[in-house]
Amino acid sequence: MNEDNTEGKPFRAASMLRRVSANDVSTLLRDAFEHFEKDQFTETQKLCDQALTQDSQNFEVHQLMAMACFHAGDRAKAISHFETCVTLQPENPQAHYFLGNGMAEEGRLAEAEASYRRVIELEPGYAEAFTNLASMLQMQDRIEEAIPFYEKSLTLNPESITAISNLAIALQAQGRTLDSIAQYKKAIELEPNTAFLHFNLGVMQESLGSWQDATNSYQRAIELEPDHFEAIANLAILFHENGSIDKAVPLYRQASAANPENPELNHKLALGLREHGQIDEAIQVSQNAIANNQANPHSIIELSLALIEKGETQAAIDNFLEPTRVLRTVGAKVPQNADTFDVINRSKINHDIDQLTYLVDRNILSDEYRGLIGDYQELQSRLTDSEETRLSLLTPPASDRLSSSYNRMIHMADAPALPDGAVNPGLDRAAIEKDFSRHDPGFTYFDDLLTPQAIDALRRYCLESTFWYDVHYNGDVGAGIENGFCSPLVLQIAQEMRDALPDILGPHQFSSCWTYKYMESVSGLSTHADDGAVSINFWITPDEANLNPETGGIEFWNKKAPYNYFGKPHAEKIIDTEALLKEPDAESVYVPYKCNRAMVFHSNVFHNTAPIDFKDGYENKRINLTFIYGRPRLEAQL
Repeated sequence: MNEDNTEGKPFRAASMLRRVSANDVSTLLRDAFEHFEKDQFTETQKLCDQALTQDSQNFEVHQLMAMACFHAGDRAKAISHFETCVTLQPENPQAHYFLGNGMAEEGRLAEAEASYRRVIELEPGYAEAFTNLASMLQMQDRIEEAIPFYEKSLTLNPESITAISNLAIALQAQGRTLDSIAQYKKAIELEPNTAFLHFNLGVMQESLGSWQDATNSYQRAIELEPDHFEAIANLAILFHENGSIDKAVPLYRQASAANPENPELNHKLALGLREHGQIDEAIQVSQNAIANNQANPHSIIELSLALIEKGETQAAIDNFLEPTRVLRTVGAKVPQNADTFDVINRSKINHDIDQLTYLVDRNILSDEYRGLIGDYQELQSRLTDSEETRLSLLTPPASDRLSSSYNRMIHMADAPALPDGAVNPGLDRAAIEKDFSRHDPGFTYFDDLLTPQAIDALRRYCLESTFWYDVHYNGDVGAGIENGFCSPLVLQIAQEMRDALPDILGPHQFSSCWTYKYMESVSGLSTHADDGAVSINFWITPDEANLNPETGGIEFWNKKAPYNYFGKPHAEKIIDTEALLKEPDAESVYVPYKCNRAMVFHSNVFHNTAPIDFKDGYENKRINLTFIYGRPRLEAQL
């Protein structure tokens, strides 16, 4: 968050009265000015009105009247008087300057811009006009035009904090982070005790990955302004991401108390409490936020994860699934801008045809669904390529039956916990953990993760449940714990894997899981890293479905995603990944496909799915599952 200071406020009263009339107007003007200096704006206006009845063309009276109206909140009247000033003295740069300030405060940016340009024509050395003109351009997203005017202002007044700090913001918008930091440091040299300068500098340092410098800047901002909740929140996040949760939680409390309606702070506080082991309070914070409409989309997930930590598995499942049940019931009203009910591609439509046919053929769904299958097949015949499109753009439109059923919870298979356990009790824990620790980054793989009963039950759950809503990666369909892929069996596996590998997973709480089914020969998801501390990935499609044992596995690289990778847009992640994998020492290891084979690795290790050559048929599609424990940590000494 960027802030501004009070320098260059639109109207200052000092030295406004350059001359006065030689009649009674002068007395009224003097008295009016005295009231203005005391912030008595109503009295000021009354006296100015009296003066204008005697001299309606008096520039100074109109100017003071305009300022009094402005500070009293009557901006329209203020602008009218400023315009009169310009009419009375069209060559007066100050008149145009004040009119520009009035227009700017009203949001009339183009008119304000014109006024400031006129000031500069009349008085080329008017530094504040250059600053304000640049600000108008910046507010219109004309950053490149704005920067030279800030620079010109600083040649005229090198110590203008407003010009320096606004230039820093403009440079930031252009991605010139180092130049922006230099400007903030220059401003701090001039005003070392201004909190917002230290805060903004911290934001820039954090974006650059200078974690210790950012920490110092936030701490200095808080020293200067103890209630600076943005600095408190950012410092809390840095400590939290660094693993210093004992330092983060008190700061989260302080920031949340200052801004209790902030959904992101409520979520961060609940997350910090859960990871700090204060489970009951974490649950309470999330429940309160949800009840008071002060939650963000992550709050339901956070509440569910805290319930899992408390051992209340069914409550967690119900909490995870409730939004899905509400939103994805067949025929339910579609929320605005809900891409999940609109975006389609050929792979997804093919999948849904295959799955619905599978369910009807096995009498899991009634024959009535064959009509819906026919609607899907008609739609499939109109999709000529693999690129995504939208149901809402189709001409003629898809049937109402299809539109009201697409990406809905048509069927959810039961997947109860297994009384005899799901994870193979014969796993060689010592060998697995030893092999994991000898690799840098941490990595190992082993076979027979789950019992045969668990593999069969999990496979049936994935084949029958219509929770494959995710079409982000063309050619793949996915499901996540937050939108349907959540059952007693899934959470049983999550906990038993953590119990089976205590040295690797024990320090990390379960944080997420998902599954993908691959409809094409190449995954739509390129090389990537997972947003966690440790990942477990395993496959559940039988080996006989794989036509080529040399393909279908996963390639792991010896490169790790940096901490700030996970907050970037997908396109930027791809660029960063490609750069890392081109480094001279980059190398990979390939893990061949095998059903019930598990890979355990540090989540930030880059990996990608190899080409896929599986048999045709719905039951033969490659399915993998990923379970995530913990979150990425900022590896820095703070």
